Amino acid sequence: MFVDEINKENSSEKTEGTVRSDEKTNSNTDAVVEETLDDNDVSVDENAKDKEDKKENNRDKSKDKEKDPKKLSAELKAVKEELAAVKKAKQEAEAALAEFGDKYLRLAAEYDNYRRRSIKEREDAYRDAYGDALLKMLPMIDNFERAAQYTDTEPEKLADGVKLILKGLPDLYSSLGVEAYGEVGDVFDPAIHNAVMRSEDGTAEPGTITAVLQKGYRLGDKILRYAAVVVAGE
Repeated sequence: MFVDEINKENSSEKTEGTVRSDEKTNSNTDAVVEETLDDNDVSVDENAKDKEDKKENNRDKSKDKEKDPKKLSAELKAVKEELAAVKKAKQEAEAALAEFGDKYLRLAAEYDNYRRRSIKEREDAYRDAYGDALLKMLPMIDNFERAAQYTDTEPEKLADGVKLILKGLPDLYSSLGVEAYGEVGDVFDPAIHNAVMRSEDGTAEPGTITAVLQKGYRLGDKILRYAAVVVAGE
């Protein structure tokens, strides 16, 4: 019986311990559940706040899209004015280009006319110069024709006519601006003389002209024909 009582006491203690353990477990479980519920409440609140913020942002964006009609009208007016300015600038540029093209064509035509006129004036000037030269030579030609009449009948008159023609040649040269040069005793100048021969005559100064085979002629600074001469050697 003593043993039975001890067993009962032990059994009773185990039961009480189990009950206490269960109570403790239940208490812990309640705490965890309560904490979980609190966390869920916080998450729900945060999600609700995020959704509300998103809605607010969407409303702000919608407001931005839905602009004031007056502002839209002003912007449209500004765009139209800018477009009109661009069109005007384009028209002005096209007009300036057309004007430039016309000026270029006129300038090209004027230059072509000037070139043709210059060529014609130069040709006319040459022709006038030739005409003037020939006109001044006509008296000499007349004298030659008159002298030729006495070739067979009166040789003396022919000789006199030739002398008369030769006498008038310097005047003809002078009237044309032509100068004859090349005389015996002149110092040889290779710039205007052509040394055809060299003379060994000891009486002449070395480098001087001892004979003129063909006179030279010049018009101003231009040599028309070099004088063909004989030059004394050293």
